[in-house]
Amino acid sequence: MVPYNPDKSLRIRLDSKEVVFRRIHRDGQKQVLQGDITFYTQSPTTIKSVKVILQGVRKVSWLTDTLQPQYVHQKETILLQEQKLHVYVKNAAQASRAEPGLYTWPFAFTLSGELPESVNWLPADTYICYTLTAEVATGMFSKAITTTENLRLIKSPSYWVDDLYFAPEVTEHSTQRARSKTADAIHLVSFLSNQIRDLTFPSLSLLVSLPQPHLPLTAGALPIAFAMTAAPSRPPRIPAITCTLIQTIQLVVTKASLPYRTTKHERHIASTTLRRCDVDALLRQHGPPQPQADGDATTSFEAALPLPLPPYGLAQSVDEEAVKVRYRVRVAAEVGPGAEDSEAGGVCEKVVHLFPKLFAPFRAPGAGVEGVGAREGGGRESDDGRGACSCGSSTVSLPLYGEHVFDALYSGDLGLAEEDMMEFSDAG
Repeated sequence: MVPYNPDKSLRIRLDSKEVVFRRIHRDGQKQVLQGDITFYTQSPTTIKSVKVILQGVRKVSWLTDTLQPQYVHQKETILLQEQKLHVYVKNAAQASRAEPGLYTWPFAFTLSGELPESVNWLPADTYICYTLTAEVATGMFSKAITTTENLRLIKSPSYWVDDLYFAPEVTEHSTQRARSKTADAIHLVSFLSNQIRDLTFPSLSLLVSLPQPHLPLTAGALPIAFAMTAAPSRPPRIPAITCTLIQTIQLVVTKASLPYRTTKHERHIASTTLRRCDVDALLRQHGPPQPQADGDATTSFEAALPLPLPPYGLAQSVDEEAVKVRYRVRVAAEVGPGAEDSEAGGVCEKVVHLFPKLFAPFRAPGAGVEGVGAREGGGRESDDGRGACSCGSSTVSLPLYGEHVFDALYSGDLGLAEEDMMEFSDAG
């Protein structure tokens, strides 16, 4: 933002407005933000001082859901650095007035990876934002000239490569091993590179797998893999497998550096159900079952959980001190009716939860383009979750992603930078 002045202008020029933290910054290396302040004047001007201020602000707010609703909010400064680039000192052989022309002062700030990343997509006036302000004081009776630039601090997936378990529930069961098969057993097994859960019924075992950490949402769907093991003499009957993505947003207000008040809001993002005909079609598509040493046969198949696309895209997972955005996938499998698992012909249902950490690409504001599904025609959402989204009586075309949240333009099959993929493939 450039301040309006008839004969003076002040600008901040930065190498980049996006500061990306990667694995090396998690290990202690600092990130450097550098640029320069440019001041142009068309008339002789007294320059008393020039300074640049880097500030980070975190604000959380919500309206309580009580009989008498109350507005709860807290705003605090999480970063404040100031550099004086020029100070006029009387009797120090300095000219009292600067001649018309262009003046430049370079600056550099050192940033730690411990800073929370920018958050500007949450509702209810909750955000974490960083700004850089330049100020030129031109005299005792003149108003200082200021200009401000917004910054965005981003933590790439490689920064989180050591924190593969995002939710406490996953860490709690991370060392638990599969128990022997019993009628009521639900095995909770966690591996380093994938999250795996085992739904065990008397007649079959259903292994559910989810990539962890989950890469950016490039395909508009969350892939969930299944491996079904059953005796060939007792073919399984699965009426339905339902996968639901749930988002939890938690905001915290502190007092004396300790949690004081909190609110937690949970909402369903997307859901998909594989009916018996869908499961049978997937089983036929993936070929005959693979025989195991114990005589059982294993068949693998995959389901895609469609996700909303911009402008209704997901917020990125956040795990900061006062702002937390988390996701979990609820997988419910039904066996029966008529299977041996069911008493009196009923349906036996078991549920497991998986906890992905989502890195969502963001679209630059105003960069609306026709969506992938919208080009295929029709204003109704297709079965695979692509296409236009109907909202009430109006239909909104879903645009493609524009600017990627990390450090490169995102389109089609373009992946992450090489350093962002580090150790993902061999994390286990």
